Amino acid sequence: AYDCVIRFYQYWRTYDRAMFDVLREDLERATLREPGFADAFACLSLLHADGYRYGYATQGDGEEALSRALALARRAVDLAPRSSRSHHALGMAYWFQGDVASALSAFETGLDLNPNDTDIMAELGVRCAVLADWDRAVPLIEASYARNPAQPSAYRIGLALWHLWHGRYAASLLEARKVDAPGVVSGHAAVAVAAAELAMTEEALRAIDALRRIQPDYLARAAADLARRNLHPRLVQLVTEGLAKAAAARVPPALAS
Repeated sequence: AYDCVIRFYQYWRTYDRAMFDVLREDLERATLREPGFADAFACLSLLHADGYRYGYATQGDGEEALSRALALARRAVDLAPRSSRSHHALGMAYWFQGDVASALSAFETGLDLNPNDTDIMAELGVRCAVLADWDRAVPLIEASYARNPAQPSAYRIGLALWHLWHGRYAASLLEARKVDAPGVVSGHAAVAVAAAELAMTEEALRAIDALRRIQPDYLARAAADLARRNLHPRLVQLVTEGLAKAAAARVPPALAS
């Protein structure tokens, strides 16, 4: 079971789709073999939350994956109420169910229990960034990387959004380029938006192409997807307009008359 937890954190670094199904099955077996091992329940909960948010769950099973994530996280908290990892899982399940207040409370509880947990520190920072609460978001994310430079790069999306909000497109692009999660839309979207605003057409188009390889219809439903992830309405507007600008770069100019 501990080996499964270690492999989960290998997966968590890049959200590698190729690891998802096997790891989910292994963690399911681990929770049956060791029903008192809270970490296995927490990691399995986080995996099911990923199945929902990244579309890894079998088509049509997204909502079931989210319900499963919440049940597993609650079990993890029951088993280890002082574990920051258990509260991290609970926060993620609440977040994607749209219960933002409960999610933030769970993240804050976990960080209070373990102020040295840089994952939950960064996660809370990203959730505050999505809500455009920059005074809380930026110090948390920056402190998390100062303490643990080797932690997963995907948390940098919060800094990319911060710079985008303030019109600092070059800085936003710099942070977006650091996101090493090739099978996930968010990093490519952040690169596309910032590059488009900087008139870096080739890079913007490469990012759009990468995004479409993951989810071919994403541009048509980007606004709805961002809203269900609880993004601040202005961030939804900035991202969707930037994606449209990036995609439009491929449209040939009208022929001169």
